[in-house]
Amino acid sequence: MSDAVTRLKSLKVADVMSRHVVQINEHRTMAEAAGQFLEHGISGAPVVNDQEECVGILSAMDFVQREVIETKDDGVSPGESEHRLNSQPPDVPFRIVSMPDDPVRSHMSTTIYSVPPEMSLLEAAQLMSLRHLHRLPVLNLQRQPVGLITSMDVVAALLTAMEEMEQ
Repeated sequence: MSDAVTRLKSLKVADVMSRHVVQINEHRTMAEAAGQFLEHGISGAPVVNDQEECVGILSAMDFVQREVIETKDDGVSPGESEHRLNSQPPDVPFRIVSMPDDPVRSHMSTTIYSVPPEMSLLEAAQLMSLRHLHRLPVLNLQRQPVGLITSMDVVAALLTAMEEMEQ
């Protein structure tokens, strides 16, 4: 077995995870969460309670599902309601209008698949593949996010190993 494959098999989640984790408090509105997603260029984040424990995951898909539900409920087509995230032409900034009764906790996924930092990267990749997950929060023993591993982190580790094999 090549050194690159051996190294790939020895990688832990902590070796490739992002340590700067944008967290969304469960009491924030969806508009505030959308603002955080835009500001940080992300498509998902762990949702935490006031003790910073992970209580859910909010992803771009949750915004899509929210749009579908609201459109069915109020008969307004997407883009017409004041509490939707939308933009005109590409050079016009997004407009986010907060609705006080639209908390993140009402839209987040409460099923949390998470991993500890010491888990092997390959085990985490298997979980992501099995459950069709694009991101996994990395939690400490107090269930607080200490990192985030994404499918792109796994792809990057695989590409690095392939490059090492070719050298």
